[in-house]
Amino acid sequence: MKLSIKTALSALAAAAMAMSLAAPSRADEIDDLIKKGTITIAVQTDLPPYGRLSAKNEPEGFDVDVAEKLAKDLGVKLELVVITAPAFIPTLLTKKADLVIATKGPSPQRSAAVAFSIPYVGFNNTMMGKKATPAAKLEDIVKYRVGVTRGALTDDILSAIAPKGTNIMRFEDDAAVQQALISGQIDLTTTGEAVVDTIIKQTPAAELEKKFTTFTQHGAIALRRGQPELLRWVNTWLMWVKNTGWLDATHQKWLNAPMPVLTVY
Repeated sequence: MKLSIKTALSALAAAAMAMSLAAPSRADEIDDLIKKGTITIAVQTDLPPYGRLSAKNEPEGFDVDVAEKLAKDLGVKLELVVITAPAFIPTLLTKKADLVIATKGPSPQRSAAVAFSIPYVGFNNTMMGKKATPAAKLEDIVKYRVGVTRGALTDDILSAIAPKGTNIMRFEDDAAVQQALISGQIDLTTTGEAVVDTIIKQTPAAELEKKFTTFTQHGAIALRRGQPELLRWVNTWLMWVKNTGWLDATHQKWLNAPMPVLTVY
């Protein structure tokens, strides 16, 4: 019996050594970023007040502030990359960005391609249209042309919950959807409530108004799969900035409202 145990232990030790020699060594993702001294974060500038261009033609908004704070607390320089909604997964997979901070909501399909942090923002997704277009509830949209951004979570959810026969028209980015609504190419669109408020305020001649809450959505920070240490750090950082009040204060700064209760999982 003693010989069998000794033999088994020797075999396990040999197997462990063989696995350690066969497995390629790689630096921790956090170490990689710190050593490089830079983190590249993708944002959108067509989702005010989460992301927009300033008077100096530079990205600004809630998401930009989150990206700047994250880089500062990690102790590295920030490099921003501006993307459109459909480009966020390809941007990560081609390593053009380390993270995407652009109110991206997790879904089973998206999570098969990239990883998501715990939510860092939440909002009501709101239907918007011209005042002359009566729509008080989801069932009413079947009579109209509804625009969405192709590949956005809004597209996925609305396609699942819209009444059968709804004419859903897809555009390549959020700015194109907004322009289609203003020009009359579509009758309705749905997006974050704060974005709706901003568009209505900025385009009074279009005579737009909020119709109803379409659904509640949470946004998370996206990153490539297979980076557990980076994901763990991002989640820890989000817990920290939430618990210390910074995240709520920044939300109040840009949206003039407290941060809603965020889903925890």
